[in-house]
Amino acid sequence: MRGGLFRSALRGLLVAGAIVAVLVAARDTLQASPDGTHRIWVAEARARMAGAPSGHRRILFIGNSHTYRGDVPAQVATLLEEAGEPRPAVAVIAEGGMPLMDAARDPAVRAYVAEGWDVVVLQERSHEMLFTADHAPSQAAFSILADAARSGGAQVLVYGTWPRQADNDIYSLQPTDEYLGPKHPRDMAEMVDSRLAAIAEVVEAGFVATGPLWLAALAADADLPLYWHDGYHAAEAGAHLSALALARALNERPLAPEGWHPETVQPETAAVLRRIVAERTGL
Repeated sequence: MRGGLFRSALRGLLVAGAIVAVLVAARDTLQASPDGTHRIWVAEARARMAGAPSGHRRILFIGNSHTYRGDVPAQVATLLEEAGEPRPAVAVIAEGGMPLMDAARDPAVRAYVAEGWDVVVLQERSHEMLFTADHAPSQAAFSILADAARSGGAQVLVYGTWPRQADNDIYSLQPTDEYLGPKHPRDMAEMVDSRLAAIAEVVEAGFVATGPLWLAALAADADLPLYWHDGYHAAEAGAHLSALALARALNERPLAPEGWHPETVQPETAAVLRRIVAERTGL
């Protein structure tokens, strides 16, 4: 009982930034719900796919604010189009602060995932990987959704997100028997990525790790504006870096060393991000 109370309290601290941030996260693809969070579910995903051209790749993203903030899915579609393929049709199922199991438990989501996508991208709350035992529900959620995706013929990718900023309060929390307690961003990236990579192997999915790219970018230029002011969510440049990583994983052709970036990302920043992805992934 005491352990459960500890985990509940600690998770409350870890997700606090997520609920504060979601009001600015969705831009034109999501609508605010009355409680101040954002949720896009099967009906909204279907609406986004309405009129999608046939013969183009269909990509479904499932996650939380780390997926929809900065409209990472639309950025991925633009980058893949730039690389020469017909613009993919992308849809999103997401909610701010959502554990992946919320989607996996929903029969309507599972049915939608099995509807014949080309790619399904799955993203979990990174802090779930920081508990010594409680990542089992995350693995189960990945497995449920990956099985549903493959039943419809989809490729599955696990999208690993970035560590929190160096001055984030998470690094002041002490390790316990239940909590790993990372002390700096590299710690967090290694802890999260090692577990997500293992889960991806078990569920027979690809794994895209954005954490090392974020660390490399900040090592190259510590002033890059990757984080939003909460030290947790991505600013526009951070979302673009993650979109570049995902697009590279989904692209059989090399991406151009220079090219499209959001208007909110400065050209010199975008150039650094492309260079980092090129150096780390063979872009």
